[in-house]
Amino acid sequence: MKNANDNQTQDLLKGQAMQAIQFIDEVKDAPIDADSILTDDQLGRAGLVKIEAFVRTKTSAAAARKAKQRAKEKAEGIQTVTLTVPTAAKEQLKAVAAEVASGKSLVEAVQSVTSHGQVTKSQAQMIGERVLALTGWKLIIAKAIGIL
Repeated sequence: MKNANDNQTQDLLKGQAMQAIQFIDEVKDAPIDADSILTDDQLGRAGLVKIEAFVRTKTSAAAARKAKQRAKEKAEGIQTVTLTVPTAAKEQLKAVAAEVASGKSLVEAVQSVTSHGQVTKSQAQMIGERVLALTGWKLIIAKAIGIL
């Protein structure tokens, strides 16, 4: 009777082992020797603690979709790039990226987004340059009120 139980246990373990192998990509169709499988008691005596966990063994639908999207974009020559830039430049860079994506060359995109291909100046910089360019009576008034 003991032999029959041992055989059933070994057959059950063989079946479980073969199921586990199907989900492991690295393991090819290699048989597992049922005699080499340790029981829970043997593992417990060796100092291991039994735990139960749920793990994802296959790629999720969302991950598969994203991988497919990235492969398609790569084939089209498109890639997502993450940049660290000053906050003031963010909108201009997004606009340049949109122009390039629409088919313009990089030079054309930069020129269409900025003033003559140059980085546009802030309002304070433009006012400062106008004040420094004052001449005549306007310069005298600017000095009198303390701007210069």
